[in-house]
Amino acid sequence: MKSTKNEKLKEINITPAHGRSRGKTTAQYVQHLCYLPFGESFVDQRVTNYEGSRYTFSGKERDSETGYSYFGARYYSSDYSIWLSVDPLSDKYPSMSPYMYCGGNPVRLVDVDGRDWVDIYGNKIKDHSNIKVYIFYDPNSFSHQSTEMAQNVIDKYGAGSVALSNVTTASEFSNDWKSMASPTMEVVNLNYHGDNQTLVLNQSTKEFITSTGNGLTNENSYGAMNVQALPIPAGNISKAQLNINSCNSNNMEQYELKGSRLTLMRAFYRTFSFETVRGASVGVSYDRWTHEPEPQWFWQSWDYMGKIPETPKLSLDCSDAFYFKGGGHK
Repeated sequence: MKSTKNEKLKEINITPAHGRSRGKTTAQYVQHLCYLPFGESFVDQRVTNYEGSRYTFSGKERDSETGYSYFGARYYSSDYSIWLSVDPLSDKYPSMSPYMYCGGNPVRLVDVDGRDWVDIYGNKIKDHSNIKVYIFYDPNSFSHQSTEMAQNVIDKYGAGSVALSNVTTASEFSNDWKSMASPTMEVVNLNYHGDNQTLVLNQSTKEFITSTGNGLTNENSYGAMNVQALPIPAGNISKAQLNINSCNSNNMEQYELKGSRLTLMRAFYRTFSFETVRGASVGVSYDRWTHEPEPQWFWQSWDYMGKIPETPKLSLDCSDAFYFKGGGHK
């Protein structure tokens, strides 16, 4: 009688690896996986009543609908050997494609999660215990300002106190938002363009965070990730201040408030347990000397929700007020 596949894979014999045989042990064989270097499936054998593990190449979860593997920050297609979104650290490697997996050398290199938090020098951060300030920023508009802001943090708290993320997609933002793991964080900065219900991660690729709650931006109804759908950060934000350094994050009249009718600032305040959320009802620019953000109206103070600082900071830059009236962006 011809044996079935199920019978062929039913049992295997296991012998101790140290050389002294202690007899044979029977174990149940359920799945055998082998891959080519870039993750293409070479062998996928399983018993007929076993559907197979979702955790496949590199131990990452594979989406059963699309076949893509989720690494934590980006999705990877092993069929085409590319990432499905750009490397958020691609400005460090201008000679490489931002979609390249493991620098094109998967035999020697591995990619743990598709990106990493980095310090001011571009070093990957694995221990968040001493991080005081997290900075998210648009690398196309606020790279220099964010680096200077990070240097100010180091001058105040010392080396290892700041972490930067230059993500430009909603999925990457969500992942890094969740991975803020410091137990003693004090400030989180969002350095992006925006409007009263939108944080613009990348205008050209239509990547946004929205406070409407309906997954659409308020002005042009572009698809966006809701603030309300962002994960809870892993660290302690109860004593931290969130600074939304984008224009008009608390402006009630800039564009019609849609969906939840919450401004961007109010949505972040209601969704997360930050001690303080800071935003602006007017435009925001970065001081030309300190590179720190300022409200653009003369003598205009920041808007605060939650615990309000004893001495709110005022804008003293007259040229910023004129520039805002002109409708420009810095």
